[in-house]
Amino acid sequence: MGLGKNKQIEIIAALLEKYWEGETSVAEEISLKQYFNGAEVAERFKEFTPLFAYYAAAKEMTLDKGFDEKILEKISEARVIPLKKRSWLSNGLKIAASVLLLITAGYFFNKNQQASNQSMAEKGEINDPKLALQEVKRALAMVSRKMNTGNSHIKALSKLEAASNVYKDFKKNK
Repeated sequence: MGLGKNKQIEIIAALLEKYWEGETSVAEEISLKQYFNGAEVAERFKEFTPLFAYYAAAKEMTLDKGFDEKILEKISEARVIPLKKRSWLSNGLKIAASVLLLITAGYFFNKNQQASNQSMAEKGEINDPKLALQEVKRALAMVSRKMNTGNSHIKALSKLEAASNVYKDFKKNK
């Protein structure tokens, strides 16, 4: 490259960082391949030499001339397995099971709605202050439980973010 050795090492380090992040251009990747396939690779980059040597070797690989014919021959030899026709009875049973499932779900949904409406009608207005306070506490406790279920996911995300920050700090200090 015609640069000082330290400057060249800095440029290669920056290009490798971009390469691992998937942000290099084609020209930058060509520069990396030329550097790692050259004779003078810095000691700290020696571990990456086999990777770039593999890229050069893979580029030289070709398929033999008869490859396409072999594949087409294997495809034409493949046995065709006919599909079994389903009987009308089988299809009818599937439809009947689906209808039965929908009817059952509707029944239980309706029963649940009736029970819910009945319990609300029974409660009505509460005249006793102690009983009213007890009902308010119960309702607030239920709301609190529902809201706290979402907090467990937030705690997991905050742990993940903390681990990510530790990794980023480690990466910066390296």
